[in-house]
Amino acid sequence: MKIWNTIGELIEWLDHHHNPMHENGGVDEIDVTGLSGLLADEQHALATEIDYGLSFQGVVTTATDTTHFKVSTLADKGTGFFKPTAGSPYEIYVVEADGAAPEGEQTPVVAYTTADGTFQHAEFTAQLAVGDIVLIQHPVIAMLGTKATAAAEGAVTTTDYLIAYIKQLVTLLIAQDVVVDNLHDTDIPAIKTVVDAITAAGPTNTQMETARDAVIAAIPAMVGTNSAMLAVNGALEATLTAIKGGGWTDETLKAIKDAVDAIAPGDATEAKQDAIIADTEDIQTTLGTPANFMANVASLALEATLGTHDTDIKTLLSTIAGYIDTEIAAITAAGPTLTQMNTAHALLATPAQVATALDTYDAIKRSEATSDKEAVIAAIPAMVGTDNAATEAKQDIIDTNVDDIEVLVDSKVMGRLQVATTTWDLKRGDAGAGTDVLFTGTTQAVILESLIVRMPTTSDVTDDGTITSMAIATDDAEPGIIIAAADAPVASMTPESQFGWTGTLYIPVDTEIEGTLAGGDADAECLVIVTATYRAVVSGGYLA
Repeated sequence: MKIWNTIGELIEWLDHHHNPMHENGGVDEIDVTGLSGLLADEQHALATEIDYGLSFQGVVTTATDTTHFKVSTLADKGTGFFKPTAGSPYEIYVVEADGAAPEGEQTPVVAYTTADGTFQHAEFTAQLAVGDIVLIQHPVIAMLGTKATAAAEGAVTTTDYLIAYIKQLVTLLIAQDVVVDNLHDTDIPAIKTVVDAITAAGPTNTQMETARDAVIAAIPAMVGTNSAMLAVNGALEATLTAIKGGGWTDETLKAIKDAVDAIAPGDATEAKQDAIIADTEDIQTTLGTPANFMANVASLALEATLGTHDTDIKTLLSTIAGYIDTEIAAITAAGPTLTQMNTAHALLATPAQVATALDTYDAIKRSEATSDKEAVIAAIPAMVGTDNAATEAKQDIIDTNVDDIEVLVDSKVMGRLQVATTTWDLKRGDAGAGTDVLFTGTTQAVILESLIVRMPTTSDVTDDGTITSMAIATDDAEPGIIIAAADAPVASMTPESQFGWTGTLYIPVDTEIEGTLAGGDADAECLVIVTATYRAVVSGGYLA
């Protein structure tokens, strides 16, 4: 029977044991809040009631990416709740992921955002999905680990789980049990057999103890007292010191023997010295005195330098000679003869003679005699000397031509091939991997045309264990690659190996050509020879 109220709501259902209107959401819902006592039926705990302290269960509401997810019901726990600034963080254990990865996996909380319940973690083997169930466990519980945790190896750490060490101990105990079983079943019986055989064939224990005691008692008589032994040792040390003599450092009888053995039987040291002296004298005869030898070297160097400019220099010198001859002829035709100039110079050899000449000139100037005037005119060149304007002009021309010759023979002339060489120590002062300056563009820009790197003969860096490669490039904002690291791996940096490059690179002033080592540096000194060829864009440019 159903009973309705005046507004049409069902308020009673008398024909049923339980009125559905008393259920959750019914118009006459029963609320037990505030009541005391026990309910007749068992009650389950709410999820929120078990989510404080040691473990928090949650359902993934947002699978952000491989290292982030959200559980909205775990928001507002407070900053640093799951990832405190001090102490260990909580750990995430995947309870359910539809039976697939990352179900059963565990990892610490890296960061927690209290505003929306976002958790950051290291990557699982697969990304979480919406609906997956996770447990956020206190580190005291999380440290136990899971059945999937692998056994630990080596010493105890702060990151392995307890189950990892349990598995490690069980594995070691099983292995130790095998050793004990072998010892019990095989080794101990074998040892007993040998002991039994010795006992049967040899003296008894009593006899061996008697012999031992007798030997111990006889030792002092054989070696003497302690004071006597010390005296003998002191005398022996003094004797050996006297035999050794002064000035010795690490010499030993073995070292002396090796040195003697190294001298071939019948070596005549004086004969060898005579032969060396004779060879030295032959060399000196061939090369001449030191001064002559240096002069010859300088001559050869000058010949090599001027060889390519021989035609230009000869032409220029011929032009200069022709010009000087022409000018001398013009001077001779226009001025006094050489005899006249010498005569005037002899007359004006002293200041008194110069004063007399001037007085004579004043007297003649007042005279009307033509012959007197001509004599004065003829003497003028001697009076003013030969350092006149025409001669200075010729000297300027000569100086200019000499400057042109110097430019022609200068190695830094625009377009002329130049060579620069340097060494690069791959030990780098134990500084490890890094970059060093090899060359720098100086005064004017140059064009780099080739570069060669040659490894030394004796030092081998292929077994150093740290260097991985070598590279050479400019320090421009966009580096000009000369030798790439891929083209110079350490495996190919064997003694006397070479790495070469040809091409064209514009090297402005102050731009550096740098060498770079990757991985580390050499264990010992390793002087690499680096040689570059280039041409100056404007005369004066070079690589320093």
